[in-house]
Amino acid sequence: TDEKAIHRFYGNVGQTYTVECPDGCDNAGPVWGCGTFLDDSSICKAAIAMGMATKKTSSVVSFQLVEPIAIYPECKKNSVQTISWTWYEWSKASRADKIKSYC
Repeated sequence: TDEKAIHRFYGNVGQTYTVECPDGCDNAGPVWGCGTFLDDSSICKAAIAMGMATKKTSSVVSFQLVEPIAIYPECKKNSVQTISWTWYEWSKASRADKIKSYC
């Protein structure tokens, strides 16, 4: 991934952000986890999976930065298949202090 092309959020655990998700985000990058998502996940595609956004119209969604978890399970909701992620070196996991992308 081209780091310069990624929109980044910087903040602290507990902070809440609101973003606008354009239509078509169901074709965005991967979503890691289900309910709680890895910070490398597409925010808007995760919102579609959770029923907070739609595929065909723009939506405004809010999310909160939370502490990372050791295992992010996969699921399939609203036609979005997410991917599981396990921190094999959990002791090296950093705080969830940034979100990398909108879509």
